[in-house]
Amino acid sequence: MLLNAADPALQADPFPLYRRLREEAPVIELDDGTWLVTRHADVSALLRNRSISSAQVGGNPGAPVAELEVNGRNLMIASDPPVHTRRRGAVAPQFTVHPVHALRPAIEAHVEHRLDEVAARLAAGGVVDLVPTFCARIPMDTLCSLLGLPLDDESRLRRWTTDLIDGIDPWAGLDAAARAGAALAEVCPYLERFLDERRVDPTDDLLSALATSPDLTPDEQLHNAVLFLNAGLDTSGDLVANALGLLLDTPGAWDTLVADPERVAPMAVEEAARFDSPVQVSMRRTIGPVEVGGTVIPEGRGLLLGLGAANRDPEVFTDADRFEVERDDRRHVAFGGGAHLCLGAPVARLEVSTSLRAMAERFPGLTLAGPSTWRPRLAFRGRASLLVTAEG
Repeated sequence: MLLNAADPALQADPFPLYRRLREEAPVIELDDGTWLVTRHADVSALLRNRSISSAQVGGNPGAPVAELEVNGRNLMIASDPPVHTRRRGAVAPQFTVHPVHALRPAIEAHVEHRLDEVAARLAAGGVVDLVPTFCARIPMDTLCSLLGLPLDDESRLRRWTTDLIDGIDPWAGLDAAARAGAALAEVCPYLERFLDERRVDPTDDLLSALATSPDLTPDEQLHNAVLFLNAGLDTSGDLVANALGLLLDTPGAWDTLVADPERVAPMAVEEAARFDSPVQVSMRRTIGPVEVGGTVIPEGRGLLLGLGAANRDPEVFTDADRFEVERDDRRHVAFGGGAHLCLGAPVARLEVSTSLRAMAERFPGLTLAGPSTWRPRLAFRGRASLLVTAEG
C-alpha cells in the first residue's frame, strides 16, 4: 500500500513520503481511486482551477453517514460559485480588518488568563502539557467570543468537534464517520437554539450574522455555524501547538523569539503553518478531465491537494525541510488559496501570534520536557501532547 494513513510512523512524520512522491510521482492515483498531488506549482494552480469542484465533499469519500452528506451539501467550503459566492459573502464582513482587530483585546485577555493557569501548574508540578492546558483552550475561548457561545459548554463543544474532525478525514473509517454523524445530530439542535435567539434579538457576533442573513436558508445558517465551530477549534489549536513545539525543538528558535517577540511572532506563525500545516490535504473532485503536470486525471475522481507536501517543495522554499523562524515567506498554501482561501485565517494568525508573543514574554526559560506525541490521523496534523518546563 503506497499510503497507509493509519500507520503511526507516517502520522508522526509524513514528509519523507511526500518528498519521494514530489520527486517520483507528483500526480498519483491511490489505492482507493483518489488522486494525490504534491508539488507546490500543481497544488497552487488547482486551488484556483474552476475545472475542479469543492461541491459535496463535506464528508469523507463515499459519504457513508447520511447526516454528514446533508451537512456537506450546505457548507460554503463544499460548494462552487455562484452558491459558494453567496454563502461566503453572507459572513465575509465578519472577517475583515476591523472586526478581527476588535477581537484583539479579548484574545489577549484569554491568553493571559490561560498563561496564569500554566504558571500555576509549572509552579506546582514543574512539567505541563501545553496541548490541553493552553493550545486547545485559546481557540475555544476565541471561538466562544466570536460566535457568542457560553464557555461553560467547553467540554461538550470539544467532544463534538473532535468527533466531527475525525469523521471528515478523507481516510476516516465507518466507525469515525458514525461518531461524526452522532456528534452532528447533537450539535445541530444545540446551535439551532442560539440561532433562534439571534433571529429575535441579534447582537454583533457571528451567529447573529448567520441567523439574520437574508442570503442563507435556515439549513445553510445552521450547517455553516457547525462549520465555523469545527474549523475554528482543532486546526487553530494544532497550529498553536505545532508552532510552540517547533520553536522549542529547533536550536536557537525560541531564543530568537524571546529576543524580539513583537517582530518574530508573526513570522513564526507563517513558518509553522508552512512547515507543519494543520491541514495536510484539501479535498476536491474533478468535473471533467484535468491535466496536471502532464498527467490527465479523469472526470469524477476524488482529488487530494497535498498542502503539507506542497509547503515543503524545494522548488519554492530554500531548505524546505528546515524550520527557519525568521523565514518571511507567505507563498505557503497552509490556508488554501483561490476562492476557498480560509476565511478565518486572519483570526487564526492573531490567536497564534498573540499566544507566541505572550508565552515568550512570560516564560523566556521555557524548554521541552519530553518528546511530543501526534494525533492518530494524517489529514489533520497536530500534537497530542507538548510537555514543557520552565527555568528561572
